[in-house]
Amino acid sequence: MSKTEEAVAPERSRRSQALIGNQRRAKPLVVEERDHGCKIVTSHALNSSGYPVKYYSRRDGTSHSRIIHREEYRLFHGIDEFPPDTDVDHLCGNRACINVNHLQAIDHNEHRLLTNSHTQSELESVAKLVSRWTLCDAATLADNLPGLGSQRASSWIEKWQSEALPRMSNFDTQGIESD
Repeated sequence: MSKTEEAVAPERSRRSQALIGNQRRAKPLVVEERDHGCKIVTSHALNSSGYPVKYYSRRDGTSHSRIIHREEYRLFHGIDEFPPDTDVDHLCGNRACINVNHLQAIDHNEHRLLTNSHTQSELESVAKLVSRWTLCDAATLADNLPGLGSQRASSWIEKWQSEALPRMSNFDTQGIESD
């Protein structure tokens, strides 16, 4: 059963709160604890890659966003700023999880090798199944699968269609495979 809690830790200093936005004026961060200890943000939207994001307004009227799991990791470990080419990897494999015990900071290239290529192949497999079952277009496919953009969806659909054409040429008009 899920347990809802405020993710803002009481032991954080006022300075820490200021680093991730003024908590008194910002939308509160609400998480649900799920199986295996994952803490999933339910109060904020996911970006196109499937990560929960918090938006902040600047005094000059512009806004910027922060990926919540990176901020949680940074604050928990007392890091002012991540070194260049550093990613925060989800050991649990759930991009929406912000549990600092499920996160590790690793080199960007290592992260791509360990996680993203595996994730993209899974995403492509799911997208291919959904596309074949629903016969939807690339934009609809991208809208319904977190982490998939319409441009990538379009190129995948074109690739799948071109892969299917040579196999179809092995059949004659009656559907019997020819030699």
